[in-house]
Amino acid sequence: MSRLFIAVPVALMMGGCATVYVDMRNMDNTVAMTDSLGKPYKILKHFRHEQKAYFLLLGFIKVSNPDFTNVLRTEIKEAQGDAVINTSMEIEYDLVDTIVPYGMGAVGWAVLGPVGLNLSYLITLQTYRIKGDVVRYSR
Repeated sequence: MSRLFIAVPVALMMGGCATVYVDMRNMDNTVAMTDSLGKPYKILKHFRHEQKAYFLLLGFIKVSNPDFTNVLRTEIKEAQGDAVINTSMEIEYDLVDTIVPYGMGAVGWAVLGPVGLNLSYLITLQTYRIKGDVVRYSR
């Protein structure tokens, strides 16, 4: 029974879920996930931007949401471009994203015993990376 009591929290710790909304409806410029715009263009610059997102209770409660719409607007404005192509988003757990929940579980275990493992469910961190190419239409 005690092994099950430890195995279930550990299995849940390895999982988790979180949803991040990326709303591009308010973008004035074209944002494409491919390199096909239907008209000639010139690539001005490649960009890559990272942002952290924080969630509580296995990712069910969102604390912060990455604002990629603002990132894309800034990249287009800085490069004086017309659109963004080859857009992709990656989600990963880096070292800090992993250590924080596991550290909370370890401290909880040390202070409260096996029940303390549940502290690791309180916070989930994720690193979001968006990248793409800013282009200007050929005139």
